[in-house]
Amino acid sequence: MASHDPIERPAGPSFSAFRASGAQQRMYFLQQLEEGRPTYHMPVFYGLEGPVDETALRACAQGLVDRHEALRTRFVLRDGELWQHIDTEAALVWSSAVAHGAGDVEEWMAAEHHRPFDLESGPLFRAALLHTPEGAVLALAMHHIVADGWSVGILVRELLTAYAHYGDGPDGGPDGTDRRRPAGFAAPEAPEYQYAD
Repeated sequence: MASHDPIERPAGPSFSAFRASGAQQRMYFLQQLEEGRPTYHMPVFYGLEGPVDETALRACAQGLVDRHEALRTRFVLRDGELWQHIDTEAALVWSSAVAHGAGDVEEWMAAEHHRPFDLESGPLFRAALLHTPEGAVLALAMHHIVADGWSVGILVRELLTAYAHYGDGPDGGPDGTDRRRPAGFAAPEAPEYQYAD
């Protein structure tokens, strides 16, 4: 049902390394105990009504990755010490699918929630779009080691604002589609999460 783009990483030395913080170390080792379970995954699902310009939305999501170091960060255990590797560049992991019924939407949302992250290889942020008869559902997913509920809310608002103004033309986008106020656009509240201790 879905197509997933491969991960791309520039060749050669392409990251900066810093020791992980105490909170990051704790989260890293808690994730190891979870054995692949999505306990610390942070998915956000947002409904968009009417026509959706996937190319524009994907470009805006890539802009988040370009601007925010946390979305290009992965964690490498070396000689018993945990390091942050912040990639200089990173291609957004983007997938898209088409829903034919309500069951498809629920199945897709569950799959996006459970899709694993590799803390060492990264990326720890991804985006996906499910086209529906009414419009689309946008999913942003990240690992709690690089974000919290407050920052997730900021990222969603930043993305939707960029999408609304994509193209900077008098009619929104270069194809004449008005994205200044897409149907269903609203600044979402920062989500709340519960985690196992």
